[in-house]
Amino acid sequence: MKEFPSDKPQGLARAEAWGWTDDSCLQYLHPEGYLSANGVDLRFYKPCPRRMRGKTVTERKESRNQPTTKGTWEGWLEAANIAADYPHAYSALYVSLTSLLLPVLDLDNFGMEFCAPTSTGKTTALNFGVSAWGEFRELSSCWGSAGNALRAEAYQGCVPRTRDEVQLAAKVPLGTWVYAVSGGRAYTSRWRSVFLSAGETSAGKRTGLEGIHARVISLHGPPFGHDPSAGGQAAEEVVAICRQHHGHMSLRMASYMVEHHERLYPALRASHHGRFEALVSRESAGAFRRHARYLAAIQVAADLAHSLGLPAPRSSLSPGDLLYRSAMDSSGAADTRRRSFVQLCLFLRSRRDCFLTATARGITSSKDFRELYPSSEFAGIWNHDSAKWKSISVARAFLVANKGKMLTWIPRHFDEWLSRGYVAHGAGGHVRSIESLGKENTRKNTRTIAVARGPFGEGSRTVSLSGFRIPREQYELAIAEAPTSHPVLSAQYPG
Repeated sequence: MKEFPSDKPQGLARAEAWGWTDDSCLQYLHPEGYLSANGVDLRFYKPCPRRMRGKTVTERKESRNQPTTKGTWEGWLEAANIAADYPHAYSALYVSLTSLLLPVLDLDNFGMEFCAPTSTGKTTALNFGVSAWGEFRELSSCWGSAGNALRAEAYQGCVPRTRDEVQLAAKVPLGTWVYAVSGGRAYTSRWRSVFLSAGETSAGKRTGLEGIHARVISLHGPPFGHDPSAGGQAAEEVVAICRQHHGHMSLRMASYMVEHHERLYPALRASHHGRFEALVSRESAGAFRRHARYLAAIQVAADLAHSLGLPAPRSSLSPGDLLYRSAMDSSGAADTRRRSFVQLCLFLRSRRDCFLTATARGITSSKDFRELYPSSEFAGIWNHDSAKWKSISVARAFLVANKGKMLTWIPRHFDEWLSRGYVAHGAGGHVRSIESLGKENTRKNTRTIAVARGPFGEGSRTVSLSGFRIPREQYELAIAEAPTSHPVLSAQYPG
């Protein structure tokens, strides 16, 4: 790092942000000094922190002497070695470092958030991610006390914006903040950075704005695993280390980028393009193309960080896989109708015991059966025990009774599902009654089921099964889009 001149250079404007001085990424301004490629002169004078305006000269000098880096690189690596077992924490670090690559790759700003119950390590994971830049308490704020900090955050330059406790944010300020920060160059040229947040609920769900799901990758599940003892101890150790050692990773990465910019920047762009094409070849629907650009940039940043000494992750679920599945879920959430259908299929999969199978049909209208299995528990007909099943017959009453548990289900989505081909009218199909009197019921494509002798009585009757059918191919596509059933995410999606 070069030292700042003692006097303001002639003809140079005062810098108001920390990071790249322009989108060429040939000069990096840091509170402790600046990095410059050969032949590139200093463009900006040392920044004056907004909170120091109005202070005395002595107070300003003392503020400028306060280091943003503390401890040693080797000391911080101890925290990285502990976090290597937890994909959520490493994902936060990867996204944090991606902020340096946004102008190189010509990407808009984007964000990542943790959504999990309290005391599961969300704040610690944010702390670790931002520790690449400095001390977490100096670079982040809480929605409970932050208010409207858009202007103040502009002076952070390319440092990630970090907000905690999203559930405390009012809907309008939260939505305004996400759209403003993700706007990047559209809002102000100084805002070329990612943003990180955490809370007990996602920003998209909190605001009800579908566009937020396309700008934020939401990671669900406890960041430090489901073992509160081991995870809690790991989180405490990471926090303790990051308080004493921080600010080295981003500076190390920026130094390498400036020094090798001639060969490095074209290689980074080529790598990003290749990774993006690989991602969209797997999935290109909806908002995922936008998320694919983010994911490709995160992968490039991760590779660069590992080449500079960052330990490789050791978790069974890699940070890359976690981010990919979370991005798939987030992009699906940007389409409310598709998201509700996917969550319906997930919900039905977790409640398969509520369906009648081929050997138990014909008793749905029995009074005794209805007393034992009310509409909230009886789902319909699904031959899930057979490898050749073709559709799921779903009872409307079951969905209405469980719409609170299904989160995104609302009745008006049904017409959209029909128009898109996700579902078909009627809950009919080939019906085989149990213990029939030697005769098979061959009625097809009807909403009625012929009932013969059953465990709750004898005689024949006809019952109504009002609902709709989900074709097998649509169900399997929805399940393929759903988040992985890895234990890290099983708390959100049971079954």
